[in-house]
Amino acid sequence: MINCVVGVRTQIRAGVKLTNTILMGADYYDEKSCSPSPEDGHVPIGIGEGSIIDGAIIDKNARIGRGVIIRAFPRDYKDVDGDTWFVRDGVVVIPKSATILPGTVIGPEIPEQMD
Repeated sequence: MINCVVGVRTQIRAGVKLTNTILMGADYYDEKSCSPSPEDGHVPIGIGEGSIIDGAIIDKNARIGRGVIIRAFPRDYKDVDGDTWFVRDGVVVIPKSATILPGTVIGPEIPEQMD
């Protein structure tokens, strides 16, 4: 972790790399978060194993799946709205209680594909 703020009850799993990120934490521990099982399709609260996050604000109770990659956008980039995330002033924001599915990639190259 480099230049990060980590809120209370944040669960960060093995192999996660965080840079320039704010994690708001969680209001509670959900039972399945303690022993995540990828077979049941449940994405536990917190940051999934092997994820790489650089330049994001992750609100409370968010669920980031395994192997997710989130990269900041250029500061002067237009605002972007994804289904479960958005970008303002280059910062990727994951709203409260949002779920980012395993293997998702969010970065500057994605908006052109969404048109």
